[in-house]
Amino acid sequence: MYRKTLIALAGLALLGSAGCVEERKLTETVSSFQVELDQVYGTAEIPLAFPDAPMPVQVTVTALSNTGGPFKGLDFPVTLYTAPGKAQTVDGLTLVQADLVDGKGQADLTLQAVYGRTHVCAKDNLRGEDSTYAIGCTPTLYFDMPRIDQVQVTTDATTSPLLGGFIEVRSGDLIVTGILAEGFYVTDLEAPAPAGGLPGDFGSLFIYSFSFPEGVVIGDRLSSVIGTVQEFTGSTQLTFPSWTRKEVPTDRCSVPWMAGTNTDCPTAPIPVVLDDVICDAGPAPVPVPAGTNSTTYLCGHATDNILIESLEAAVVQAQNVVTPTNFVDCDYNLDGDVANFDASCGFDTDWVACEAAVKAGTATGQERACCEIACKSACNLDMTCSEASSLTTYGQWSGAMNGGAGPKVNFLTQQGFPELDLLKPEYQGIALDIAGTLRHSLPARPRWVVVARSAQDVVFRP
Repeated sequence: MYRKTLIALAGLALLGSAGCVEERKLTETVSSFQVELDQVYGTAEIPLAFPDAPMPVQVTVTALSNTGGPFKGLDFPVTLYTAPGKAQTVDGLTLVQADLVDGKGQADLTLQAVYGRTHVCAKDNLRGEDSTYAIGCTPTLYFDMPRIDQVQVTTDATTSPLLGGFIEVRSGDLIVTGILAEGFYVTDLEAPAPAGGLPGDFGSLFIYSFSFPEGVVIGDRLSSVIGTVQEFTGSTQLTFPSWTRKEVPTDRCSVPWMAGTNTDCPTAPIPVVLDDVICDAGPAPVPVPAGTNSTTYLCGHATDNILIESLEAAVVQAQNVVTPTNFVDCDYNLDGDVANFDASCGFDTDWVACEAAVKAGTATGQERACCEIACKSACNLDMTCSEASSLTTYGQWSGAMNGGAGPKVNFLTQQGFPELDLLKPEYQGIALDIAGTLRHSLPARPRWVVVARSAQDVVFRP
């Protein structure tokens, strides 16, 4: 009896709830987009080549309703973009949009730096408070992964066209050309020949592994290297990397640049010799007014110098370099860093008088900073001078090519040839040929650093 009563009460409750149902009409809005291209772009089995130039495409966008079918009756713009890659208008503008009329529209654009599995997408984000932020994308577009030179080639020496992209380089003949405590250098021996009179082919790259790359040695061949493209002080790098070795030589290549004479490495890269044209240096130095902040004689100082940029991370050689005889410590505030420029300091600071004020303890903090800049500028102009704190802090020193006439280049020999102690008199004012990998360092003066890999990279001239 008790059980029957409960069932009856439950039935009454259901009947009561059925009478409280509220019906609401669904408000129609944009839920997504159908995005179509004018043709099919690659397949998983036969991807298209990584585009070296902007690729024109036509996109058709149809707004879709949350009630099903096309969303009609509204005119509005949508943003177009690619992932991964870059979309631009045919005029080169980075804001690309399609104007939809009655929920449908077309746009002509170009695709750049597209690789792997790529999509062109539309987003409703240009209508202010009315934007739904709905997104729709094309089916997958398939492109090859880039070569090293396609990662590196640029018209701006401070960035990469694939900055921020997660890529896999798996084509070319990839050889390890240098090892550092935090990574290694790799060169594609099959990179296309330089164009337009460039001395380099953009075919080299630094792989930043954060720690010593165990098991990797100069001469190793890689079948692939994977990582994220980043810029660090002007140097393009692959970070968070992984790699696969294709070949480990049975006899390690101790002198990998001596092609034709070292049978262990018959195809390894010969170093490109740095010269005044690559450095874009002026004539032999002449006296300049005190305090002048001239950088004419610093190799590769201009950030639009694509000649030297084409050699970034490649094996190079600086010839007839005269080591410094004058080390000047410009780190007056002892913070381990010497600035290069401060607009409040000007170029007319008398660094000799400034240094005297610092030593006497009468210089203010700002005056000390200006003194450091003036000191470093004067040292840069002196072909016999190298800033001392750069040597003690980073192991870098600057030397003048062409028998001491300049231009000046920075060198890092501490790791590859620690016996070359530039603070010892016997190593000052001597002539050397120094080979190594070429690193870009925007904060440095000079900006480019030749990183010697071993004692064999340093040749003492008679």
